Amino acid sequence: MKDNEGQGNGYILYVGGYLDEAVVDERKLPTRNPAGSNRMSRIGSAFCAAGKETIILSPAISMRTGFSPKLIFPQRVTRTNRVSVIFSRAFSVPVLGALSSFIFVPLLLLNICSRRNIEALVIYNFSPLLLLVALIGRYVLKLPVLHNVEDVSEPRVSDWKSNSDARPLQQLVFYFCMSWINRVASGAICPTSRFTPYLRDGIPVEVVTGCIDAQLDAGEFESSSARKGVCILFAGKIENEHGIDIFVGALKILAQGGLLGGDVRIDICGGGKHSEWAESAAEELVGLGVHFHGFVSDSTYRQLLNRANICVALQQPQGRYGSFKTPSKVYEYLGNGKTVIATDVGDLADLPGDVIHICRTPDAQVLADVLKSYIQAPDLVDKQCIAARGFSLKHFSLEKVGARLVGFMNLYARS
Repeated sequence: MKDNEGQGNGYILYVGGYLDEAVVDERKLPTRNPAGSNRMSRIGSAFCAAGKETIILSPAISMRTGFSPKLIFPQRVTRTNRVSVIFSRAFSVPVLGALSSFIFVPLLLLNICSRRNIEALVIYNFSPLLLLVALIGRYVLKLPVLHNVEDVSEPRVSDWKSNSDARPLQQLVFYFCMSWINRVASGAICPTSRFTPYLRDGIPVEVVTGCIDAQLDAGEFESSSARKGVCILFAGKIENEHGIDIFVGALKILAQGGLLGGDVRIDICGGGKHSEWAESAAEELVGLGVHFHGFVSDSTYRQLLNRANICVALQQPQGRYGSFKTPSKVYEYLGNGKTVIATDVGDLADLPGDVIHICRTPDAQVLADVLKSYIQAPDLVDKQCIAARGFSLKHFSLEKVGARLVGFMNLYARS
């Protein structure tokens, strides 16, 4: 990047935990963060599509970073779709690496802002480091701040029970960070209207559900007859919270009814605490076209997605996660022209019935009945695939979303 390049045109500086495969391998990070990275790439690309060049600044470090012979991981510059990405320097030592980000990231922030005309600072989610960045941006650099809230943290007394899956101390820290970034921000960007009650009173909110790249999400449509059958994909966290138990239960019911095998293929990919259980269950059905791939690379995931014509997203709608998380991958599925079966989370139930099937009772038998109806009527699969793609292009394109985001920024971030 050249000094003072773009001084006549404002940039969006988007700060958060974006990761790619290369930096994960280099820094031995414990997670790829595919959902968050994908979302940042798409939101950043939407700003670009609306004429606002966007730079992602990522710490790319973790308390659990692996040891490396390097003393310091160097700063690295790359791209994702239309967006420039800068990975900050960090010490290559567990714990110390994460602590060093409180020095390296603010220094990089100040450096970028001294060389670019930054119009707004967008903070992706929340953490102590991101709170520091928001405070520097708002009170030192005098930048307008937008808070992109993709999850919600709310501490509860039940978090401290021994059988709770929540991390109580983390919930407290993240709630504090989320609340204070909200106070600093001029506005919030959320994936669902269900988040608004947990944000600062009176903060303006722009709800961005889907955000698709018409070229990236352009898998060629093939009818079920051309594919010679139906291919069903379960991708994401292999955890009961995300419905893997319900999905495997439905597959067993379909197998008992003689509906698996032949022209029906099942692909399961992802990682999580129930991976071993899911892999063992899949092995029992491998002769019936059920394949467990584990955690896969971006390119392999893309191949699996292109092959599928039905995708399921079965996040539990009950409890805290029904309100505090939303599966953005559903909109990716729709943009790729897939028949989608999902639970009633986020704003998915607001979509037209011919675009998505909402499974309001997350139960193995109910899901099996829905899958059976599609397996036995491939023309229905084709019809819903076409409707999903058309609706997504009309409502969730980068250009449409980008125009809304820039309008929101102009209205609130500069007021």
